Amino acid sequence: MKMKFLSSLTTGFPEVTINYRATLCAGVAAVAMTLSMGAEAKAVDYTAHWSNSAVTNIMPSFAGAPTGWTSDRFDPNSFTDIGTFEGRSNVLQVGITSAEGGLNRPAGKQGSLFSTQGMQHTLTGGVGSVLSADLFVPLAWASEANGSVRTEILATMSDVGFPENDYPAIGFTNESGTGTFRYFDPETGKWNDIMSKVAYDDWTSLSITLALNPNPIDDPNQYIFAINGIEVYSNTFTNYSTSFQDVAIQAYNFYDVPEPASLLLLTAGVAGLARIRASKKA
Repeated sequence: MKMKFLSSLTTGFPEVTINYRATLCAGVAAVAMTLSMGAEAKAVDYTAHWSNSAVTNIMPSFAGAPTGWTSDRFDPNSFTDIGTFEGRSNVLQVGITSAEGGLNRPAGKQGSLFSTQGMQHTLTGGVGSVLSADLFVPLAWASEANGSVRTEILATMSDVGFPENDYPAIGFTNESGTGTFRYFDPETGKWNDIMSKVAYDDWTSLSITLALNPNPIDDPNQYIFAINGIEVYSNTFTNYSTSFQDVAIQAYNFYDVPEPASLLLLTAGVAGLARIRASKKA
C-alpha cells in the first residue's frame, strides 16, 4: 500500500507554514552553510551560466529566457538568455547581487527561504526521461575565498494524484571551502558531495534520470544522478514518483545572515521530513 506525506509542514507557531520545497532547498542550504567547517559565507555578486546539453533530454530550451519561465520563490537579479558565451549559444545567465539580499527584499521575503533564487518551467516526462543541463564552472569558484557560490537544477516530481511529490537536485557549490559538485537526496534531506574532479573554466553536464528500479522491493523507480553522462549515485527511493512535473534553475544569495530562530525552525523541519520519509519507506 502506498503511503504519502503532506507537501507542507505547519509549525506550532501561529500562522507559520513552511513549504516543503522551500524547506528542502533553502533550509538545507542554511544548515549546511552554518555547519560546514564552521566557516562563514563570503557574499559576493556572481553569475552562473547554464547551457542546454547536447544529449536528448527534457530540459526546456534556454533560448529566449525568461519567456516561458516563472518565479521560483524570488527572482534573481538576472535570469536571461545572453546569447553566446564560452563557445555555446542561447546561454542562460543567473545573476546574484546584493540588491536581492535579505535586507533589500520586501517584508515577508527577507528570510533565508527566499535566498534560493531562480525561475521554474513545467516539464513532461515519465520513467526513462533525462533532465540535463551544462554548467560553466569558472576557476574563481574553486575556492570560497573568492566568494561563496551555489547553483543547481532542482526537479519537482509527481505521482498520479500526488503533485509536488519529491525534489531531487544536482549542482555545484564551494560552501565547504573548495568547489564540488553535489546532489540532493530527498530521502535523507541532505546534500552529498560528488567525488568527481571539477574541470574549471569548462562546461560540465549535470543530469537527473527517472529510471526503473532494478530491485523494486519498495519503490518501482529510482533517480540516477550523473556528471558528464557518468552515474555518480542512484537513489532507489523516489517516493513513488512517476514523472517530472517542473524544473527550477537557481542560485543562492549569500547576502543574508539567517536568524537563529529561523535556522532552528528550518533544521527541525528538514529533520522532520527526513524522519517522515524514512518511516514511510519502512
